[in-house]
Amino acid sequence: MACARLDMDRVRQLHGASGAGCFDKRRCYRRRSHYRKRLDLNVKRRAQYSAVLEPDCL
Repeated sequence: MACARLDMDRVRQLHGASGAGCFDKRRCYRRRSHYRKRLDLNVKRRAQYSAVLEPDCL
């Protein structure tokens, strides 16, 4: 997902009708957003998971 780091104009140029033709507005916006935020989302998810486990471990 190297294209997640590119601006939308460049992505549409590479993957739109004039490029590979694989750009799907609904799917690609969501995937690009998730890919850019995945590190923060994973940290939050791990913190929530460990907070649930901690009381049971004691």
